[in-house]
Amino acid sequence: MFIATPLFALLDSMDAAPLVEALELPHSPAPSNASSSEDSFGLRVLSEPWPITPDLGLESSMRNRILILEAKNSPFLLGKEKGHYWGEMKESLNNASEQREYIRLLDFENRDLQIRERKHSCLEVFRGVLLRNPYLEERAAYSPQEAFFDFLNERRDALDISNPGSNPAEMDRLEILFLGEIERDLLRRGDESLYIKQLLLNGD
Repeated sequence: MFIATPLFALLDSMDAAPLVEALELPHSPAPSNASSSEDSFGLRVLSEPWPITPDLGLESSMRNRILILEAKNSPFLLGKEKGHYWGEMKESLNNASEQREYIRLLDFENRDLQIRERKHSCLEVFRGVLLRNPYLEERAAYSPQEAFFDFLNERRDALDISNPGSNPAEMDRLEILFLGEIERDLLRRGDESLYIKQLLLNGD
């Protein structure tokens, strides 16, 4: 006669270890390092400098304006040989490490060039006044051109002192406005200009 063996008896008689192993769920495969590699690549891309987009239109304009000053032998290009002033400026722009720095440098160089252009324009008008009025040079304490340079430097210093805390860009704009005022007064009043009196006649 066949007698059925209870299931629990069969389980007791079996080796438990193989059974547990058989019932265990398969392990999930170890996560690949693909995500880590992607993150590393992304960080590397972000850390690399982005290519700078130059403002070729403004750069070309500035170069041409410098050429005009060079053709006039302007003393406001710091005595540099022709081509050197633009060459140094261009090198500085090319060495910018990021777009924001490039824009800041370009804005500074453009303002600085505007000041030099304004100064040269004032000097040309001033020379014209001297040619039409030789007595001014005779009454000057020293070289009228040197007096003119000193006057412009002193006026910039006065602007800086009277506007403490102002940023350089704002001070440059104030200087450009002031130089325009000098030029207009010299053109309008000639040897009667207030600035001629301050420059050469000690306010007389």
